[in-house]
Amino acid sequence: MNVALAPDRHPRTERIFLGPKLLRASHVHGRPEGGIGHWCPGCGVLHVIAPGIENRGTLATPDFDADFDLKWRGFGLIAPGGRCHYRIVLGLILFGRDCTHRLAGITVPLPDLPGHLRE
Repeated sequence: MNVALAPDRHPRTERIFLGPKLLRASHVHGRPEGGIGHWCPGCGVLHVIAPGIENRGTLATPDFDADFDLKWRGFGLIAPGGRCHYRIVLGLILFGRDCTHRLAGITVPLPDLPGHLRE
């Protein structure tokens, strides 16, 4: 199981762009090792793949041999808890049926990083 973080919200984060779909984030939430970030169209945030999980594909069609299962607790009515369970295979995101967002059970192309993460 791997944890995703949102490095674009952390003041000490440095980003190195690896291509239109991936970036390398360092100093994520105070951890110097960072990880590889990608945009999640289901959650609408950047997910960061833990260090040590390698991309077996290319930068254009990433392929990770891992199952990502992100869970978070909610804050009452302000922000409910949720789950994003997925795999990235040959440039596609395969969302599990147990996701709590609108793309549960659907396969979609891994999108390019949004403009605000490229600045």
